[in-house]
Amino acid sequence: MSLDLAGIDHNCNVVRRQMEDEFRNLSPIFLVHKSGERERTLVEKRNMILAKPFGRKIYDYLTMTKETDQDSSMFLGTVINQNKWMGVPLKKHYSAIFYINADDFYHDENAKHFLYHMAWHALQAVEKISAQYAKTNFYQTGLIKPPSDRLERAKNNLMADIFGAVMMETQGHKDYIQHLAKKRSAETLKATPNFFPEVFPYPIAYEASKLVYGDLKSNIDNKSKLMKQVMDLSSEISLTYGDESIQQWLDFSKPAQEMAWQGYSEDKILGQAIYTSKETFVRALAYQIAELIDIETDSTSDLNSYNPFNNNEHNARVHKVTCDETGQRLANIAVLQTSAEMIFKEAEKLNRKLLDGHGCGWCSHALYITAHSFEHMITTQDSISADQVFEAFQKALNKTSWDDVRKLSGYLHQLRRKNVDTDYNTLVALSAKMKAPEHLQEYFRLCAKNVKSPLVHDNNSNTDKGGLEQFMKDPNLVKREIKALNKDVSYTSEDSGED
Repeated sequence: MSLDLAGIDHNCNVVRRQMEDEFRNLSPIFLVHKSGERERTLVEKRNMILAKPFGRKIYDYLTMTKETDQDSSMFLGTVINQNKWMGVPLKKHYSAIFYINADDFYHDENAKHFLYHMAWHALQAVEKISAQYAKTNFYQTGLIKPPSDRLERAKNNLMADIFGAVMMETQGHKDYIQHLAKKRSAETLKATPNFFPEVFPYPIAYEASKLVYGDLKSNIDNKSKLMKQVMDLSSEISLTYGDESIQQWLDFSKPAQEMAWQGYSEDKILGQAIYTSKETFVRALAYQIAELIDIETDSTSDLNSYNPFNNNEHNARVHKVTCDETGQRLANIAVLQTSAEMIFKEAEKLNRKLLDGHGCGWCSHALYITAHSFEHMITTQDSISADQVFEAFQKALNKTSWDDVRKLSGYLHQLRRKNVDTDYNTLVALSAKMKAPEHLQEYFRLCAKNVKSPLVHDNNSNTDKGGLEQFMKDPNLVKREIKALNKDVSYTSEDSGED
């Protein structure tokens, strides 16, 4: 059960007062809400916002932003305001805007840490803006948002996590520095919608944070500008972790997340990282995380399976072998049954897996062409061999590269992580965006056009809706390609199976 609004509000007020006491020209505005109630909460908090310095401008701005229809907790950004007196610019005033969804939190100490984490982003933004625009006047300004670059976000989140963990320790939450390292490590191995562990690299700085805090905690004065002291300490720790260290975390967490979203267990993910990755730092991080969260890694490794910790050449080979096995198996079934029905059904099954982010082994377009080619053979030949059908499959398969499939499945993986439902229309849009070969774009357009009840990946349901078998008799896509196959493929028993 998530924390109640009153409890979150109390924590927000504690952090707000700490920020206002140390930074007199800053007004933190925390808007606490439940899922789906952000816009209503903004209206309910109108008087509270209006009571803040420059409250009218801030309220008017917030009512016009698109973030009111979102749910994720966030530091929205900073609004700068400045008055003049007799033509002389007065001191700048900063308003830091936070949206806090109470449904995001199930443990009070995690909620407190998150608020300190967000507070660091706001304090750092004020510090950066003050230095960068010291001589600039802001008589009218919009919202200055946090950086969106992934590497920059990761670096900032690292310092924000260090800051938050140390703030928790200084206020009686013993061993929170280690607790946070375990939490961030575990998150990297789990599939959580709308959460991206690759931009939270705190585990790489856990040991340094523990060491530095242990050495300096006796020097921290809780009664005098505590936040500023901890910000300085966080900066000192983070200075030892540059872009290369952050990139190393990204190189570990990205494939770990891909495996997590494909349903692999934590011990399997760490085992693949430790026993198959060619990168020393990836193996080292996996060992560290296994020790932190006390997991015995799975040392077994299937060299014939897709593995995002392995190199692209390995996965390209696995993809080709998997596709060939699919084509050979279905060629035999089709000849035995004198029917292309199973080929059509397999194409539907693989499309469903593609929408789930499983691109390795996807060959639905080749199967579609093969099915129609087989039906053409039935009407024009007295006998058909499995080798002939498989040869047609091979020629169709060679039109689609592994790189195209990998790129498409990567886009779909990201959409799943954002909790976005996907269907054939998504495939149409993505294949156009990535400028996929025309035959793939045409194939997905035909799918989207002809399926009566579109195949859907719904993050909130395990029900599959419709599929390829509802329309696969439509020959529009394959007329040109069947003609080409008839020219290229010999259907005589002497030549079957040769290129």
